[in-house]
Amino acid sequence: MTESEITARLLWALRGNWAQLSVVCLLLHRHAAEHSVPLSWREAVRHCPWLSRMTVARALSDLADRGLLEARADPNAPSNAPRRYRVDVAQLAALLAEPLPSGQVVPGLTPNPALAALGERFLPPQPREVSE
Repeated sequence: MTESEITARLLWALRGNWAQLSVVCLLLHRHAAEHSVPLSWREAVRHCPWLSRMTVARALSDLADRGLLEARADPNAPSNAPRRYRVDVAQLAALLAEPLPSGQVVPGLTPNPALAALGERFLPPQPREVSE
């Protein structure tokens, strides 16, 4: 499964909630699938500037309520320290296993030549990675 497919499946499983998807991706980027990591709303907003403080707080709370995140306060840290979060890998796998809709076009999964043509027309070419 490609990164685009995983992203599209997660977005579908999260019912289109971009804030929750952004927070999960940020935590995964910080290796929260392997161990708990601290995350403050300030840090989340710095990495995801399209999110507000309240949106991050709500996304973290909703993801924890769903069981996708384990949230805890560090008992050895000051009370104003950020909470620590860990992604529940089993729950993430269950979300990824959910069936996708049977529509003709699933954004991010269905090849769309019209979008590709727009990208070629309006977006600057991306540098290609050189494989060694």
